[in-house]
Amino acid sequence: MTEETAEVIAAYDSPSGTVDVAHIDMQLAKAETRLEELHLSWLPDLVADVLVSLEERLNDGGFPTDPSAVPESSDPRLSAAVTVHRVCKGWSTPAGPPDEATNGSIELTAVVGGSELRRDLWGVATNCSAIIDPPGDTPPQMAFLDGTLIILLEGPLPKRPGDANMLFLLNGRLDTTEVPTAAAQTRTASRDFRIAEGQVEFRMSVDDGDIIVTVGATSFTLRGSNGTFTCDLKTHNCR
Repeated sequence: MTEETAEVIAAYDSPSGTVDVAHIDMQLAKAETRLEELHLSWLPDLVADVLVSLEERLNDGGFPTDPSAVPESSDPRLSAAVTVHRVCKGWSTPAGPPDEATNGSIELTAVVGGSELRRDLWGVATNCSAIIDPPGDTPPQMAFLDGTLIILLEGPLPKRPGDANMLFLLNGRLDTTEVPTAAAQTRTASRDFRIAEGQVEFRMSVDDGDIIVTVGATSFTLRGSNGTFTCDLKTHNCR
């Protein structure tokens, strides 16, 4: 997925689409729909939790955990492929013992070459299911993830889930449904999001390209080729 990944990186760095200020209500409604499709209330935490496990594995083995770190000239040059394999929590409440056949798994691989951690990680989610407890009064949901994963680190591997900085790409199936429905309705698609300094953003297609939406507590920030606009989700006033 090298070409596809390069296109996604370029879209986040320099969005080609135009923020249509004259029809901002329509663009905000589309952004809210896209936010629900990406399941960003739980997916970043699930991915970051696996990254924490990878950081622990690399650190325990004496390998670098920051792709920007440059080894000392006197240090030996180390090379390795390091993989973490996590059994997902499943849909049972309360969760039982790990059961990969029922709950699925996530596997993620990092490569170290010449004592330098490569920025790109890749992996596979296989029928991964988990109960998600959203904040507030939202009922628990059954999350489902299956497909190939690519993660581009934009900082060190996190020691805690909230420290992750990354660009995430999924080619596969992703969905949730409220408990206790028997199974999630899964859809196959390509999805991506980015976490930068605690802020989540995602790519949204418009008529002339892509714009980038940054998610705030009560606002969306829309970044396009014609500027950046922060919009209150209640009043739809933008500045």
